[in-house]
Amino acid sequence: MIQYIIAGGIGAFLGFKSKKSKKSYAHGGVPYSKRFFDIVEYSKDGTIVRKIENKNTYEAEDIAFKLNNTNPVRSGYNYVKMEEIFAKGGAVRTNSKAVREKVRKHILESVYDTNEEEFDNISDASEYITSEFKRVADYPSNKHNIPNHQDRFEDYLRGIPFNFEYENWKIEEFLNGLGINPQAKEYGSDEMWRLYSYLIWKEVNDKYQYAKGGKTRKKRK
Repeated sequence: MIQYIIAGGIGAFLGFKSKKSKKSYAHGGVPYSKRFFDIVEYSKDGTIVRKIENKNTYEAEDIAFKLNNTNPVRSGYNYVKMEEIFAKGGAVRTNSKAVREKVRKHILESVYDTNEEEFDNISDASEYITSEFKRVADYPSNKHNIPNHQDRFEDYLRGIPFNFEYENWKIEEFLNGLGINPQAKEYGSDEMWRLYSYLIWKEVNDKYQYAKGGKTRKKRK
């Protein structure tokens, strides 16, 4: 069972309700009025345009309201999200060095080339997976239906590429092992996928714009 500590861009991507769980805790018992949020403005492709951090509920709602009335958002070029932050309970944030290292290790253990060889560095693994993502998922109708890169990457991961996890209980074990769930909160499967795919996308997306689409690369020694 998992409660995710949200940081910079994933407040809405919280975990899931496990098949093994017997009860759930709505929002961890924290009243809405006492929560804290990052307010993030995104472009259509998921790029962060601006980010205002660590505001209480009412401050966040006010800022989000104002941003939603700016021209880029009203015109449909950008969109705004209030993304919840849980900063208590002894947990680590998802953008901490320890968490990012574990996610990168997971990527290196999951991605392999056409010779079924793993990569020995995150740069090559990231280049390969983003190339495959482009090859498989960036056809015109799919980009039209799912224009946001991160959303399309989540859809791509659900197709079970490489050796990434796909069973709820396995993803639960992985996320729980990151140390981001001290209060054992439960969430639905869609939210779990959202966070799992986000953590991976965050580590590889810088290679996306340079990826060729289906380019193969042998393991470097």
